[in-house]
Amino acid sequence: VCHRDDCTVCNRDGEAHCHGDGKADCNGNGEAHCDCDGQAHCNCDGNDCGNRNADPGYDNMLSFQNAATDALLFCQTFCNLAEEEGLGCCFLGTTVYMPQMIIDVLQLPELVVPVATITLGWPDEQPALTDRLPLDAILHEETYADYTPERIDRFYAEKEALEENREFVRLNGKQTLAQVYTDCRYTRKDNEAMSAGLLEVLKKQGFLR
Repeated sequence: VCHRDDCTVCNRDGEAHCHGDGKADCNGNGEAHCDCDGQAHCNCDGNDCGNRNADPGYDNMLSFQNAATDALLFCQTFCNLAEEEGLGCCFLGTTVYMPQMIIDVLQLPELVVPVATITLGWPDEQPALTDRLPLDAILHEETYADYTPERIDRFYAEKEALEENREFVRLNGKQTLAQVYTDCRYTRKDNEAMSAGLLEVLKKQGFLR
């Protein structure tokens, strides 16, 4: 915050620095201006919010979590409405695997991070639904019911007994369906590398300091 005849230099980390030459400069994607009360504020994208007398506090992890939740709720609602009109959708959770590439292509400003992608079109086929775990496997009543080896075996029994899944396990040279996912599809190495990349993106986009 800069008072009276000072000016502010808004860095990308959202901090305001004052000097006394009477000008307002900004190193981010916007400009900083002094309000009529002699104060200047800047948020982490460099834009002044003084014209609404607001001091945004959204450059933090909680704000990213809230924004991501809202965006994903909207995506699911959009898919529901699209399917009611006969459209086909594919919800791509892989968006967060390499978000920096999407940020670069779409030229997204600070405090904007992609969290989902939806492909949309008129389907020319009606494939069978992907088999899922039974509802009991994910539903908890009143309190969380932890998973025992016996419960896990019971929940996965039907899924692992399907011929297509048995073939899937055989083709990947594994003993269980779980091993296909942990050893082949979503490995620890890949998960840790993509997690590090996502954290770096959150820092660059202004949500982590």
